[in-house]
Amino acid sequence: MKIILISPTWKKKVGVKRRYRDKLFNFPPHSLLAVAALTPKDIEVKLIDERMEKIDFNEKSDLVGITVMTASSPRAYEIADEFRKRDIPVVLGGIHVTALPQEAAQHADAIVIGEAEGLWEKLIEDFTKRGKKGLSKFYQNHQKPDPSIIPFPRRDLLKGKGYLLSRFLQISRGCPFNCSFFFVSNFFGKNFLIHTLFIYQTAFSGAIPATLKDLRNKRLNSAILKTAILLMLTAIYPKLPSS
Repeated sequence: MKIILISPTWKKKVGVKRRYRDKLFNFPPHSLLAVAALTPKDIEVKLIDERMEKIDFNEKSDLVGITVMTASSPRAYEIADEFRKRDIPVVLGGIHVTALPQEAAQHADAIVIGEAEGLWEKLIEDFTKRGKKGLSKFYQNHQKPDPSIIPFPRRDLLKGKGYLLSRFLQISRGCPFNCSFFFVSNFFGKNFLIHTLFIYQTAFSGAIPATLKDLRNKRLNSAILKTAILLMLTAIYPKLPSS
């Protein structure tokens, strides 16, 4: 089985204006790497970031997953419709889909509402058993995922794609400030969800030094980023359980 995971770009008119900025800040789509990590290892996963490469709509695939933000939703729906014309089932997820699931459902065979952990695995199980007919229209969790079982993102899918960073960390989710203009508190919750396991493992695996090495190779001022990472770790270390 083969699954294509897509991060859509903007509509053509907007994309022209944003092209230079995207070249400077070409960070990987972490959400799709997290979804890839939840996918069984015997399933082939391909990542397509439309900012970096074109989509071949004729490429053979059993399932397509698309992450959707509000700004990219028109393009995401275009992509979804093109694959569905070719009888390839499409799953939509992300912040915009969570906010407007009924709108997104018009362009997809299945909708993932909220965080993917615990939902994507069930969706893949349903699809493996009965194909498109086995998919539910909506997949939704009413509980936050256990941070201790969230896997590391599939960074191997970034090889050769030319991102500014190829090694990075997501050490928390959620925000307690609940700003009216920002959706993160509604999507991830109003408390910090600390990935304690990530912190312990990366402290001993050398991931943080490796990330800084990437930055030096890109001729950035790594001292600034070292300081930012140290401040971030200092802020969360008091919250770690004592050994």
